[in-house]
Amino acid sequence: MPEALGFLEDMTNGLAYAYSRGFTHRDLKLTNVLVSTQKEAKLVDFGLAQMFASLDEKEQVDRTVDYAGLEKATNVPSGDVRSDIFFLGAIFYETLTGKSPLEMSKDRHARMNRRRFEEVKAMKQGEIDAPPAVYQLCDSMLCFDPKRRFQTPSQLLDAVRAARRELAGPAGGPGQSNPAKRSLFLASASIRLQDQLREKFKELGYRVLIASDPMRALDRFRQQPFEALIVDVRTVGEDGLLVFDRILNEAREKKVNCSGVVILDEEQSDWASRVTARSNATVLQWPINLKQLRTALQKSGARA
Repeated sequence: MPEALGFLEDMTNGLAYAYSRGFTHRDLKLTNVLVSTQKEAKLVDFGLAQMFASLDEKEQVDRTVDYAGLEKATNVPSGDVRSDIFFLGAIFYETLTGKSPLEMSKDRHARMNRRRFEEVKAMKQGEIDAPPAVYQLCDSMLCFDPKRRFQTPSQLLDAVRAARRELAGPAGGPGQSNPAKRSLFLASASIRLQDQLREKFKELGYRVLIASDPMRALDRFRQQPFEALIVDVRTVGEDGLLVFDRILNEAREKKVNCSGVVILDEEQSDWASRVTARSNATVLQWPINLKQLRTALQKSGARA
């Protein structure tokens, strides 16, 4: 497992470097990965690579059948780096399990069939000896919806490194507890609240992520799940309620431990009934203090 994640980090580094220079690979598969005598994975055969910044929608670009099938099914343009991320996920999956997540066929039409990409089966818990972060990493890379994959190689690289830290443990030994910081996402349009909670929760050992648009929280969770969520509905509005429920629903589906707190003002108090009742969700009414937030997160299952 550590070796597979190391290879994935090497490959992602190569993809990130190419992307920073304006190129996507266009033909990622196991046979286009070489492992050096120093145990480093190298991406080779950029023969189909193209400069994404200069694409013309009418331009005909040579693509493998697999890439063409995925991009047609997901309605993304040729050269979208998220297609590279999908097929890098397929390589990682095969490295871990010894089998491809895609149905294999020599028939061109079968390989371009939408269902081939839409019905990729996620690894079952226990199929490999790995922490949840590895399962989540693979699932995110292989999401059919490109918006739910990592959006750039640098985002993927962060997630790979986090998974390696979780696997290594605090003393660098496998099987130890997760040394990586817990992540908390705050969705609030209040600069003052952002500044206050950023510092307070950093002191408590959290990695704090902040956005004024609650949809950013949903995008981030789909790319790299976090353990705690605070949505300040009094400043982000009704959309915050919808995003809150969607994130906790997806956390349940992915078996991710994520606790959430909704903050409402007095005029929104009747909205509390719209938050789905669950053990990992708490509704607080403004004004609040740090102690209330900590207690709410602890009650909901997060360590704060």
